[in-house]
Amino acid sequence: PDSNGNKTKMADTKNDSNNECIITERLFDPDRKLRKDLWKFIKLVAPTKQKKKWKTKEAVGAYCIKCASEINYSSGTSQQILRHMERYHPDDIDEPTKRSSKKQATQQVTIQQVAKKLKFEDSDEISSITCDEKEKAGQNYIEKLEKVLAEKRLLIVKERARMRKEEHEMNMRLKEIELKREEMRVRMDVLKMRIELKKGDPTISKEELETFLPLP
Repeated sequence: PDSNGNKTKMADTKNDSNNECIITERLFDPDRKLRKDLWKFIKLVAPTKQKKKWKTKEAVGAYCIKCASEINYSSGTSQQILRHMERYHPDDIDEPTKRSSKKQATQQVTIQQVAKKLKFEDSDEISSITCDEKEKAGQNYIEKLEKVLAEKRLLIVKERARMRKEEHEMNMRLKEIELKREEMRVRMDVLKMRIELKKGDPTISKEELETFLPLP
């Protein structure tokens, strides 16, 4: 195979024709085609000629029916197919796919990127990540998410406890204020009674008033 994963054609035309016939008898479509522009001319190669519904993970390679080229293929990634289409059939690739493929070539897979793809991406970009990477990154993402949620739950519990404490302290202050108001009302009533007694009997002394009507 060359640097792009394409197997070189044999010089003998007859052998090429026979080989092509054998391969075409084993071609089948992948389970899903999220990037339809990449699979216009590409078929997967079954391990045998057995007539059955083959699954993508069972493919032993890929084949381009437009240029009759064999392409190395591994289940879980369409990178080799993308490279073949970019090199030999660039006009058949959608523009967004071209830009995405260039970005993928230099982009390193991280947990955050994989988590984002698993959650939000609806294109075939996720196919460039292996199943093991998806599983590992997804597990790490879930663990981090659980940790964040646990921290948030703890913060909520602490905040509720703080609010209950503040509410209790506020209620206590309100009770104290109410008691002081009640005490002031009683004192005002006692003073009014003293004034009335003084008016009725001007001879009564202050000491007598305090004795008969003491302030609380």
